[in-house]
Amino acid sequence: MSAPKQLTIAKRYGMSFISVIRMLDEQGHNLQTAADEIGMKPGSLAKAIEAAGIQGVLQRNRHLATATIRTIMRAQDEHGAPIEEVIRWYAEAGHSMAFTARALGFRVTTFRDLVERMGLRPTFRPREKTLESMEGSRRVTRAVLESIQRAQQAAEKTIPRVEYQGIVDTYRGHAERLGVGLTKVRTRRRRRPGDLEYIFRRRHHQGNQYRPIPVGHPWRME
Repeated sequence: MSAPKQLTIAKRYGMSFISVIRMLDEQGHNLQTAADEIGMKPGSLAKAIEAAGIQGVLQRNRHLATATIRTIMRAQDEHGAPIEEVIRWYAEAGHSMAFTARALGFRVTTFRDLVERMGLRPTFRPREKTLESMEGSRRVTRAVLESIQRAQQAAEKTIPRVEYQGIVDTYRGHAERLGVGLTKVRTRRRRRPGDLEYIFRRRHHQGNQYRPIPVGHPWRME
């Protein structure tokens, strides 16, 4: 990859090219999804990583399918936290593994494998003690139902929501509404957490604008 391309990527994210790659690595990207994120071909990105002397990055999730990693990225964007923490929220709230998989957009079998790899299976309750199993039982008492409702409400509140321009929504919701890239929103949140004007700011390009042709100019037709 050419130096101008690296400079363009660095300028877009407001950090060095190497820092961009390390950030994507921390977020769990593999080579394919990282290349998609920054608008490169995987082969070109691999060469750039080798030239930069940072071999070994973007390898943590190389065993996962690209579709699975993209689902992980969406879940992290929507919840504003690493996927491990998001999964723990659902498990600690009492949800089953199947419910959590569907809520996050995974296939159940894929999600079970992911939970096993992350060592998070012990955080989930036995199937008969999950909220979904308890709701399906005819012997559930009113007190238990109320407890379930409170737990579900608490689980819903785990998704961070902020008010911006008079609208309360998730960071992902605001980003989509305003047309700001999710990666850019994540980067800005790390730099200046809580500064919503900065996080959701849209750049307005002022250069290379056409100037009106003055009256009397030979090219101007009235």
